[in-house]
Order: sequence, then structure tokens, then C-alpha cells
Amino acid sequence: MIRTRTKILAAVSLMFLGFSALAGAEELEQRVLEGSEVIEFLDETVPTMLEQFNVPGVTISVVQGSETLAAKAYGFSDFAAQQEADAESSVFRIGSISKLFTWTALMQLVEQGKVNLDADVNTYLTDFQVPDTFEEPVTIRHLLTHTGAFEDGGLGWLFEDSADKIVPLAEFLQAHVPVRYGPPGQFSTYSNWGAALAGHIIEIVSGMEFDDYVEKNIFEPLGMMRSTFREPVPEDLESDRAVGHKYDGEHIVAGYQQYLHSTAPTGAMRSTAIDMAKFMVAHLNGGRVQDSSILKPETVAEMHRTQFSPHPAMRGMGYGFMMSDINGHEVSGHSGSTSYFHANVMLVQAARVGFFASFNGEPGRAAIVQLSSAFMNRFFPPVDGAIETTAYEATDDELFKMEGLYKPLLRSYSTWNSAMFLIMDDISINRGADDHLVASTFGPPTTFRSVAPFVIQEIGGDAMRAFRVDSSGSVTHMFDSSFSAVALEKISYVESGGFFKLLGVFASVIALTTLIAPLQIWRSGGGGQRSSTMLMVASAILIPAAFWLFLKTYLGAGHDVLIVSVPFGIKAALTAPLIVLVFTVVSIYLQIKAWRSGTWSVPARCHHGLGAVVLIVFLVFCDYWNILGYRFG
Repeated sequence: MIRTRTKILAAVSLMFLGFSALAGAEELEQRVLEGSEVIEFLDETVPTMLEQFNVPGVTISVVQGSETLAAKAYGFSDFAAQQEADAESSVFRIGSISKLFTWTALMQLVEQGKVNLDADVNTYLTDFQVPDTFEEPVTIRHLLTHTGAFEDGGLGWLFEDSADKIVPLAEFLQAHVPVRYGPPGQFSTYSNWGAALAGHIIEIVSGMEFDDYVEKNIFEPLGMMRSTFREPVPEDLESDRAVGHKYDGEHIVAGYQQYLHSTAPTGAMRSTAIDMAKFMVAHLNGGRVQDSSILKPETVAEMHRTQFSPHPAMRGMGYGFMMSDINGHEVSGHSGSTSYFHANVMLVQAARVGFFASFNGEPGRAAIVQLSSAFMNRFFPPVDGAIETTAYEATDDELFKMEGLYKPLLRSYSTWNSAMFLIMDDISINRGADDHLVASTFGPPTTFRSVAPFVIQEIGGDAMRAFRVDSSGSVTHMFDSSFSAVALEKISYVESGGFFKLLGVFASVIALTTLIAPLQIWRSGGGGQRSSTMLMVASAILIPAAFWLFLKTYLGAGHDVLIVSVPFGIKAALTAPLIVLVFTVVSIYLQIKAWRSGTWSVPARCHHGLGAVVLIVFLVFCDYWNILGYRFG
């Protein structure tokens, strides 16, 4: 489900594989998939994939029109118990695909005139308010398109490891109100808190608990009787609850039971392949399944139409659904990941085809990407002209302006979560051979060529990146077709993780140089020089030690631990900058006394002064990245 994205960005990009020309709607409308062919594809592909990625099981359904072409499960829902997965009975987590049910419920209330798309969300809230940081209010439409400009985080508190820790949705939202990093409506910035807020507004407007509302107004009409947002899982589903797993390098082992109910609307749902087929059918048939309807056809059409796009080369967001072009075919859908489950749903509206799959193992993050891509390549291969062949000759000035470092807007601006980007490498764009641009992200470098002014396309593929240029002609943001729900801003080197690491090294070196000629310093260390030296040396030791401890704890804990609590090692590491702050203040006080009294030599004063300046810059940088103190959110 949820990504802080810190982890967040590569994991959720699975279905958004490129921007390209669309196939004719008439051609797709006439395309008929055979159930036998779909089953043959799954039987050939999936078992090998489970073995390749060391994932215990998966549940899958494929529909066209109102017909379920395939509903199959492979492997085990519980590996230790050797309980085989079953498409009809096994309930798998679906992660952030849960949000599609939240958005569907919200649009039901819009249809009924109980919710206004352009109303300030605060008009519906009774127990707390979204901060009025900017003149423009956050509206319901902003929630649906992830354009509310909320910071994102969640490490330390997003999930729980015990049902006893679950709190009401309103209490959770009020405890973790995010910072608004900018005016709404300018960029899509995927927001779990925003989706949870939408769920709370459903509660307020309907007068029903979120679980009750979804069960009565979506699950029951569609006959989804083996789906639930409730946690713990209801007794009648518990025996068929798929267990989440991880791979320790040698064995597949069960992960611990995670609870998301405090943020249920964002990702707590569990379902079966059969039930998910019914939901896909509803969204492919104007909101109707047999004699039941959950939405009007015109509402469904609006949900699957681009409502916000950051750039003309990007599909952007529908109402809750993420829009993309895969192999030249327009697709709406959503991915979903928790620590141990990875899922995807794709709807090819013109052909009225839907695909759903959920893996119950941590390595399933890669498996779902590969399976989704394989399905599209098999049944919706690239159409003629899907991959642009006409190159655009960009000027040197354009290429120069696109080069640089970029960081996702999808991050925390007020908590320690922002420090994750100090560990991760920044996204870079650099000039390569033949005036191509090379993008380095979370995987191998990818080479792009210019196809339009400030638009580049993957060589040999259809992935696109587009750049926003301000009134002065400078590039300010980049958009990636692989996940157009998240914009990236161009940053200076001073804002990068590389600068932080360099600064830490420099601060340590400057402080350690106070040990030059230690006997001389020690003997002539009157007027506090000796004390100042000791403080600076201690700071030089603390800085790299804290960074090592932070990194070791972060990498050693794993995402499944970090989303529940803040490990002691990280708390201890965050203590170091506070200690360095105290040491720096005392050292500066001693240096001021020395300058006034003239007891230190001029070289000693300059040397210590330089060290103090470096430590001050280091502390300012720590404050900028929210690691000067315990900002847990």
C-alpha cells in the first residue's frame, strides 16, 4: 500500500510503463480475449515466476465486459502450513488498491449531492481542521487527484503490530496532520493521509463507520462477500487469510501480522480474486454488475478520465484512478503494496478488460511488475506508432537546463522521514553520448533522447520524462510517465544527500585537525583552548558515528519494522546532532572569550573559528532535513 516513499517511489511505479500514441478505440472494442488463452498464459507464466522470485503465492483474476475469463490462485496462502491459495476463498491484502473503494464510495456521495467536489474539505470536518497554510483551500477534488500538496511520511507510525493499538480514524488523522508544502492543484503528490481524510469525510457525511458504509454500499450490491476492511479479520474469513511472507536469502518465512485499520481507507482491504473480478466488472460496465449498480455510468466515466495532468505528455490522474498508456493502450488502474503483499489492477477501458493480481511475499514487488508487463505484452502488444521514432534535435541550452539533480515532492517536510533521501541517491539527469540524456534513478541508468521541447523518451521503449519550465526559462520540475502521480523538483547540490555526506566528512576533518601538534595545543591550552579542542574532537567523532548508526539501523531494521516504530538505534543517532549543538555553543562561547582576552594565538583562533563555522553549517543542514531533534511526526 503505502510508500513513504522514501521507499516509497520505485515500489509503486509498477503499472505505469510509458506514454505513447493510443490505439484506435474501435480496434480495442472489437478485441475479444478467450478465457482458455488467458488461463494458458497464466499457467505458463505464474508458477515459474513464483519460483523465480521466491514468493509463496498469488491470486489473479481477468475479466472482459461482464464475464470473468479467469480466476486462479497459485502456490500457498500460508507457506508454513502448506495451505494452498484459492481464488474463491483466500483473502489477500490488496494494499493501496483499497483507495479505489474509498474513491468509489466518495463519488457515490457526490452523485447524491451530499459532497461537493469543489468544497473546502474543512466544511465537512467537525473534529479538526486542515491547516489554512495557503490561501487556496484543499477541496474534495484535490483529494481525488492527489493534488492537495500534503507532505508524506509514515515511518514509525503508519502501521501497527497489535490490534490493541488500533485507534479510530479521526483520532489517527488528528494526531498526524501533515504539513502543506505548497498551494493545492499544482502537482500530484500521492497522499495516504489525504485518502484517509476522504474516508473520514465519508463517515461524517454518511453518518456511518467507514467499514459499515463500504460493506453496505459497495460489497453487498456487488456480492463481494469475502472482502473486508476490518481488522482483525472477521472470524468467517480468518481461516482463509493469506499470510504475508518474506525471503531471508535461503527460506520463505512468515512476516508478522500487520494492522492498518487506523488508516483503513488507504490500504487495509483484503479480498479474493473472485470478488475483485466483480469490482472490475462494475468499473468496466458503467457501475453495474448484473442487476446491481453502485455508480451511474457518467460518474464511472469521469473517474476514468484524466482530471489532472502535470504535463501534456503525461496522462496523470482520474478521480482516484491513475491513468497511463501501456504499449499504446490507455489504461486506468492502481498498484498496492504493504510490507509483504504487492498487487496491481489494470483496466483497459476501450476493450473492457480488467486484470488483478496480488502476491503474498515481499519479493512480489518485482514479480507484480513483471506479471503486469507480461500480461499487457501478450494481450495488448505495442500498436503501430506506439513507440515514437521521430527524434527532436534539442539545443545545447535545452539539454543543459534538463541536466541536474531531482528529488520527489513525495516526501516529508517536517519529520525525520525526510532524512531517507540523504541515504538514497538523488535522481540525476546527465548528458551522454550523441546528445542523449542518461537518467539514474533507483535502478540501472536509462538512456533517453529528445522527442519534443523538454520532453525525452527512453531509447527502445515508450517511457517518457517531461520537464516544466518557468517564466525565466529555467527547468523547475520533472515528471516521469512511470508514475505521473508524483512530481520531482529540481534541486541544487546543497540540497542533495551527496552534499550532506560531504559536509559530514568535512566537519569531521576540520574538527580532527585540532589534534595537529597535540602536545603543543595541550601545553598552551589556556583560556579554554584545551576545552574547545576536546569539544570539537568529540563532535568529529560523533558525526560519522551517528551517521553509521543511523544507516546501520535503518538498513538492518527493514521497512516492515520502520513503518511500525522508530528503532532505538535511530533515536540514539538523532541524539548526536543535539549533543553536537551543545558542544558547538560551548566552543563558540570559549572562542569569543579567547578573542576578547587575546589568550589564544591568531592561527588557533582562526582554526577553531573555521571549525565552528563548519559545525554550524552542519547543524543548519541537520535542521533542514529534520534530524536535529526527535521529529517523529
